[in-house]
Amino acid sequence: MNERKNLGRGLDAYEVALIKNMRGRGMARDFIMSLIVRPGRVVSPAAVGEVFSGKIGPDVEAATDAETGLFISRRLSANRPVSDRDLGGPVSQTVVLEVLKAATASQATFAAMESRNIEFKERLPDSKQEAAAIARTMAAFANTGGGYLVFGIRDNRTPAGIFGEHFSAACDRVSDIATNCFSPAIGWDKGLVNFGEFQLGVIYAYEAPAKPVVAMADSNGIDKSMIYFRYEGKTQRIEPGDLLHMIHERAAAAAGAPRSTEFHI
Repeated sequence: MNERKNLGRGLDAYEVALIKNMRGRGMARDFIMSLIVRPGRVVSPAAVGEVFSGKIGPDVEAATDAETGLFISRRLSANRPVSDRDLGGPVSQTVVLEVLKAATASQATFAAMESRNIEFKERLPDSKQEAAAIARTMAAFANTGGGYLVFGIRDNRTPAGIFGEHFSAACDRVSDIATNCFSPAIGWDKGLVNFGEFQLGVIYAYEAPAKPVVAMADSNGIDKSMIYFRYEGKTQRIEPGDLLHMIHERAAAAAGAPRSTEFHI
């Protein structure tokens, strides 16, 4: 997971986004501060006021009402302490825009590039072959460290957008192939993100708790018995050295404590 970036007075982008939303909803400064400050989290008393004035994080977009509501409910629950990145999960709007390094909705090009954990697609898959290619990349992310497929972004990293009403159907096609072809099952989430006038579709594939995820059947470019892995900006068959490392990691995990279920970006 990326390290938290301090934007000033101890606040990171996620907290600034939350503060902006809470401010917009008329919440009192002292109440907001009580939610941000917690054991092990040092924040200057002046921080909230400097977010209000625009001194801290002027380019950070406000969190959505849903994200803020989830944050507050978990923060107020003694049995469910909130984590530093708990804004509704990896496909929430605030988290995705931070992953894409999208400072403002007027930004012409996303700063983030395709990598081991990010892949861009200009449009949604509309054939079995395209859906299988998405499932293959999801398996590669699951075998590597988790990752994002973001639909509605061109190769030159400019937004193209998608028709959000088509997103669920496209995900269903991908899910059918992923479920029938890979084992163990790939854990994943989906979501729609607004970026100015554009809507982006997002799939996040979690790192598999028990790797490797293996292709159990042939299907439209997926090869039976293949283990897919994510390398810098591309999905391909796993290299022998990475497979050996994966087997050693699994053996070590079996002998120790259970793995964390947190997501990685």
